[in-house]
Amino acid sequence: MPSTVRDRTKEFFATINSFQTFNTIETVSNASKKKSFNDNDTTSPQYVEQSQRIHDLTLKIDANISNIAQKKLMHIEQLSTRSNNLNNLQSDINLLIIDVNEDLSHIDQNISYLSTVINNLDYWNNENCESHHKILLNQLIKKNEKLKSLYRSTYEIVINSMQRNKKQIQQFGTIKRPKKSIKSKKEFI
Repeated sequence: MPSTVRDRTKEFFATINSFQTFNTIETVSNASKKKSFNDNDTTSPQYVEQSQRIHDLTLKIDANISNIAQKKLMHIEQLSTRSNNLNNLQSDINLLIIDVNEDLSHIDQNISYLSTVINNLDYWNNENCESHHKILLNQLIKKNEKLKSLYRSTYEIVINSMQRNKKQIQQFGTIKRPKKSIKSKKEFI
């Protein structure tokens, strides 16, 4: 039976060399010596609360983007492909489009608010946390741009569906269902 244990001595020495190269051993040892909360400590309750607020808002925005992309836009596409001269679903599609427009507006407002919070946050000289928050913000902005491009393509599908329905109406005419005649009581007597 072959042994699964391997010699990791070289990896250990490479890690030590890496730490020495970037002078992080001193940083790590100095950070471990700090145990107390002070105003410049990045683990203060106020700092943790601010970071948690950014985290919660980021999750909320991401969930909204995913909800719109997975549910609403797909539903609009399905309705537009099913819509025809006999089964006109344009009113449902219009309601969903209005709903998506409102959601996109709220997402833009939330991203703007998140950007303001990140820019106004006091990082106490913690560049890692600041860069992490800015990377999160950039990822959300990119996701939002992808959502908007998906919305544009979905909107084009809706426009094509409407044009197809218009051609069908021009070609076949509108289908007029016979009206039920309501006979007055006098006719029965």
